[in-house]
Amino acid sequence: MNEIQDLLMDGEEVLWEGRPKRLPRKLLLGLAALLSISGIAFVWPVAYALHTGDMSHFENASFEINGEQITADTDESVLRSGLWISVLVLAPYTVFGIGWVYMKSRELYAVTSERLIVVSRFPWRRLAFINPSLMPIVELSGGKEIGSLSFRGAEANLLDKLLALYRIRLVEFTNIHRPGEIQNLIAKTFNHSTQRS
Repeated sequence: MNEIQDLLMDGEEVLWEGRPKRLPRKLLLGLAALLSISGIAFVWPVAYALHTGDMSHFENASFEINGEQITADTDESVLRSGLWISVLVLAPYTVFGIGWVYMKSRELYAVTSERLIVVSRFPWRRLAFINPSLMPIVELSGGKEIGSLSFRGAEANLLDKLLALYRIRLVEFTNIHRPGEIQNLIAKTFNHSTQRS
């Protein structure tokens, strides 16, 4: 993993480096299939009705576009607008979601004698150099074999803990092998406190 070696300062040595455990391809393909099927379940009937001009199959279904119930008398422009809106909304979310899951697994992490390093490639290349003295708390979540380490600067109060449920952690070692061992290495090297969430 020469990418980490290129980032080191003089006298700095790598104590550990790793990547997230990749999600199985079957799981990624299943996620893609689920997103595609849910999108097609809406898009296909609308596209079929536009192509054939037959809207009778909407009579018995509760199908709405833009708050308007679809019936045999519905104007094609309503269907056309619903189709375009769904394609313009669903396609980017599907592509971004699958890309995020895949590229998250391409991150690179390192613990050095001086700092922690995160190299991310999605949606663009990002380097995070974590100064251990500014992030004294290393929190472990997950199991013994696979888990995540997140880094914080201070003891969290109740509001911080509640908001953490909705916050994306930018500085985190995600889905790493044996996170407890890495947490202990960080604690030993930088005299940090460790926590389990």
